Amino acid sequence: MCSGLREEECLSCNFDTPQLRTLRCAWSDVARFNAPNLHRLHIVQWFPDICPIPTCKNLRHLRLLSASPQTIRSNLMAFPVLETIAVHRLLYSRGRSYSFMHSCLESMTLPLSLDAARPHLFIEIFDEVHLPKLQKLILVGRLKKSHVDLVTDALAVTSCNVQVVDFRTNTPQDEVVDIVESLLSVVREVSLHGKVLCCRAPRN
Repeated sequence: MCSGLREEECLSCNFDTPQLRTLRCAWSDVARFNAPNLHRLHIVQWFPDICPIPTCKNLRHLRLLSASPQTIRSNLMAFPVLETIAVHRLLYSRGRSYSFMHSCLESMTLPLSLDAARPHLFIEIFDEVHLPKLQKLILVGRLKKSHVDLVTDALAVTSCNVQVVDFRTNTPQDEVVDIVESLLSVVREVSLHGKVLCCRAPRN
């Protein structure tokens, strides 16, 4: 795209890319692209709490290297037709929570990086956010009983419709089965790498 330009000139370019559908870049570069058909965005650097608002409003899939609960919420408000969001690392931050609804989000992927210092981290993500189409929560990382308890507590107070929690973990399957049963009080199905482990019995 920058043929004939020196590197320093290329770095200052803005790009009109109406056919671009997938983009992988730093967060500070997003606003340089006029990409009305962009559907997939992967941010490969640390993501601040104040997110850029690109010209594209049709983004469907967002992947962030790292983000705080406030950043996740900000992106849900910025991208109204987002269907999936994935975060590799959760950051701590302070900020005021606002009530809002996102009517398109279907799947969320989060890391299992919870600790005793911030037991309400998941609740901060979901607090006062109405997600009527969110049906699948994917959790990645080493699984502990404390993680299951925190996720169960968070989903119990959220305004969403999570039906499936899928764990992407190296924890042995028998250990996972032993500690995930409490989740069936708030979701219909628990799976491991997409394979169903246990289901809630249907009501008569």
